[in-house]
Amino acid sequence: MKHPNTTLPNHIGTEANPTTTIPNPIGTEANPTTTLPNHIGTEANPSTRLPNHIGTEANPTTTLPNHIATEANPTTTLPNHIGTEANPTTTLPNHIGTEANPTTTLPNHIGTETNPTTRLPNHIGTEANPTTTLPNHIGTEANPTTTLPNHIGTEANPTTRLPNHIGTEANPTTMLPNHIGTETNPTTTLPNHIGTEANPTTTLTNHIGTEANPTTTLPNHIGTEANPSTTLPNHIGTEANPTTTLPNHIGTEANPTTRLPNHIGTEANPTTTLPNHIATAANPTTTLPNHIATEANPSTRLPNHKATAVNQTGYQTT
Repeated sequence: MKHPNTTLPNHIGTEANPTTTIPNPIGTEANPTTTLPNHIGTEANPSTRLPNHIGTEANPTTTLPNHIATEANPTTTLPNHIGTEANPTTTLPNHIGTEANPTTTLPNHIGTETNPTTRLPNHIGTEANPTTTLPNHIGTEANPTTTLPNHIGTEANPTTRLPNHIGTEANPTTMLPNHIGTETNPTTTLPNHIGTEANPTTTLTNHIGTEANPTTTLPNHIGTEANPSTTLPNHIGTEANPTTTLPNHIGTEANPTTRLPNHIGTEANPTTTLPNHIATAANPTTTLPNHIATEANPSTRLPNHKATAVNQTGYQTT
């Protein structure tokens, strides 16, 4: 046990400081005051607020939700940014690539823009007319008055409002911010959705995969969910029963009444309470928060335990 007062639900890796509160981090955290839910990678500064961050952040004041890559300057606000930004004063949400001029306002821009005064947020390719306002456009747009933020592909109707859309949209009134795939119903609101959504009333923030039922609320879900009443924030895998509450679960759970927040592996018995457990627990009555390894005796109380317990009162370190 490295330090007893650390509170690191769902932590995988090494934690330098025991007071850190890092739900769902994967990797190493340099400073204990950081609050990085669902963080993957290394964070240089603890004051940063980077939910769902993937990569390394150079400066702690930056606010880059869903950021992928490295950001050069901390004052930039680049939600859903992919790539490197040369100038920190630019505001390029959903930017992919390098922007030559910092005064340009090209949110979701992919490629190089020849003229900095143009307003083409999320533009990919060459735009014939600089006065056109085609945010997030990829390809050729037949009509310059259309406003298609983050559009990739062909849009049948110019009045449509499809921010960050990739694919074909059947109905122009749909509101699909950051949508990737095909949406059958225009009333759906699926921010940062990747995949196909069967029902338009669903609210699946940052969803990756296929959702069978529209009433489910699965923020940051990766995989397939069989039942819509389940609430599995940050779930990775398949859940057999919809009544289970397994936040940050990775793997398959046999019984829906189990309470295994941040569980990684398979649990034989549903009454076990093993928060942040990695491996397989032999006995379901054990309570081993943040346990990594296999525990021989279920009555042992080893919070943040890493190793194998030889009896009820002791353990050998790894």
